[in-house]
Amino acid sequence: MTVTTQKNSHILTVVLLLVVGFACAYLWQSWSVLSVHCYETGDYAANALQVEHALDFEETSGPYSRYKFRHPGPTIFYLRAIGENILSPFGFSPFTSHVLTQFVINLLLLVGILLIIARHFQSSFAVLTSFFLFTWPLTMGVSEVWSNTWGPFVVVLPVVAALVGAASFSAGNVPGLYLFFVSSLLAVHTHVGTAVVVLPALLLILFALVKRYRMLSQREQKHVRFTSIFYVIFAFLPALLNLLLYGKQGGFYRLLSFFLRRSGEHSSGEALLFLMNRFMAPLGLELSPTYAGGLLLALAFCMFVASDLNNFFARAARWLVLVVFVLGIFSLRRVTGELMPYLAYFYSGVACLGLALPFAWGAQRCEALLKRQLAPFAWKTVLVLLTLGVSCAPVFWGVRAAANPLCNERPKFWYDALDPQPQTLYVLTMGETGLRGAWDVALAVGLELKRERVPFCVPSRLRYLFGDRSGCSLLFDELAPGTHVSFLNLVRTKSLPQESPYRAHPSAKGITFIQNAPVVWKRWGKRWEARWGEKLHFAHQPETKEAAP
Repeated sequence: MTVTTQKNSHILTVVLLLVVGFACAYLWQSWSVLSVHCYETGDYAANALQVEHALDFEETSGPYSRYKFRHPGPTIFYLRAIGENILSPFGFSPFTSHVLTQFVINLLLLVGILLIIARHFQSSFAVLTSFFLFTWPLTMGVSEVWSNTWGPFVVVLPVVAALVGAASFSAGNVPGLYLFFVSSLLAVHTHVGTAVVVLPALLLILFALVKRYRMLSQREQKHVRFTSIFYVIFAFLPALLNLLLYGKQGGFYRLLSFFLRRSGEHSSGEALLFLMNRFMAPLGLELSPTYAGGLLLALAFCMFVASDLNNFFARAARWLVLVVFVLGIFSLRRVTGELMPYLAYFYSGVACLGLALPFAWGAQRCEALLKRQLAPFAWKTVLVLLTLGVSCAPVFWGVRAAANPLCNERPKFWYDALDPQPQTLYVLTMGETGLRGAWDVALAVGLELKRERVPFCVPSRLRYLFGDRSGCSLLFDELAPGTHVSFLNLVRTKSLPQESPYRAHPSAKGITFIQNAPVVWKRWGKRWEARWGEKLHFAHQPETKEAAP
C-alpha cells in the first residue's frame, strides 16, 4: 500500500466515523420525537399531501409558497414517497417515514461534501473542521434542520452541496458534477429562491465543461453527456408537464406570473444588513451593523488569504460564496419583510461553507505540524478520539427533542367527527365564504381524506395550497354520475357567536364542521349545479339572505 493510498484510507475512515457517529447520536437524541405516530397539520400536511400525490404518480410541482404559487418541481416528494414505501412495511407512520427519509438525504449530501473536501485538502483535520462547522452552527440554530420536512430547512444542505460540487468539478473532479446535479435539482425544485445559488454554480460548471471537456477520458465524456441529458430532462420535465396538464391554473404558471409582476419591497441596504446578520449566525453572534460588517470583511479577508494557491477547489468555492452573497442582496429585495428570515434561511449553509474554507486550510497546516511532533500510534489515537468527539458534540450540544406542534392527534378526531359518507365528494370551502376558516385544519382534513381514499376538492383559488389536481373543475368531470357533492366549511368554534345555529353542527377539538351552509350554496352551489347538476347530485338549498356569522 502506497503512502497516498494509506492516507486516503485514513481520511475515508474519518469521514465514515463522523457520519455514523453523528447519525447514531442524532437518532438517539431525537427518536422520541421522530418515531411518534401522529397526524400532520398546516405546512406539514401540505407537504404530506403532495407525497400522497407522488405515490399515485400525479405530482408535477413543488411545495406551495406563501405568495400563492408552487415551487418548480416535485423531486423531494418522490424521494419521500420512495422512503415511505420502503419504511411503511416495518410499521413506520407516514410522518416518521418522511422525516427519516429527509434525514438520510441530508446525511448522504453531507457525505458527498466531506468526501470532496477530503479529496481536495488531503487532510483528516480539514475534514473534521469542515464537519464541525457544517453541523454545529446549523444544529445550534435549528436543531431539527437535519430531519425537518419544511422547505426552508430542506434546501440548506442541497445548496451547500451544489456549491461544493460545482467548485470540485471546476478543479477537475468529475464526481463533483454528479453531486451538483442531484443537489441543485433538490434545491431549486423545492425552493425557487435557491436559484441565486445554483445559477452561478451552473455557470461555473459550463465554463469548466468548455475548458476541460477534451481533457476527460472517453468514458468520463460519455458519463458527463448522459448525466447532463438526464439533468436537463428531470429539471424541466415537471414544469412542462404542469403547463400542459393544468395551463393557467397550474402551479408553474402561477410561479411565472408572480415573478413577472413582482416588484422590490426592500432597499439594498436592508438586504445587505440581513445578509450580514445571516452570515454571522454560524458564529452565534448578534452584532450591530458596524461590527457585523467589520467582522464579515475580516472573514472574507481570511477566506481569500488563508488559502493554498494550488487548491483550485478552494479558490473556486470562495469566489462562489462571494458571488452568491452579492447576488443575494438583489434577490432579497423582492422578499416580503416578515418572510425573509425563513425564505432566506439557506444562506446559513452558504455562510458555513465560507467559514469552513479558511478553517480547513488552517486545520491542514495544524495536522502537518502535529504529525511531525507525534509518534504514529499517538497520532492515530488523537485522531480517533477527536473524530468520535466531533461527531457527537454538535448533537448533544444543540439537539433538543421538542415535539412538532404541527403534528398531533387532532386530525384523527376531525376525520371521525366528519364521518365521511360513500359516493360523496367533499368540497372544502374554508375561508371562501365569509366564514372564518382555518387553512391548517383544512389541509389536515384534506390529507386524511386523501389517505382514506375519500374524494375531496377545493375551489380553484386554493389549488396552490392543496395541489394542482385538487381543483373541483377537474374532478367534477371525472366523477361517476350520481355522486353527491357536499360543501364543507371548517370553522373555529370559538369564532361562532353563542346564538349561531351553526353551533349545532358536529365539532371536535375546537373545529366545527358546517356542511352545505346557505352562504356557501349562494356563492358556489347554484353556479356549479347549473353546470354539473345533470351528472352530480347537489344538496338542495332554498334561496336565503342569511349572512355569514
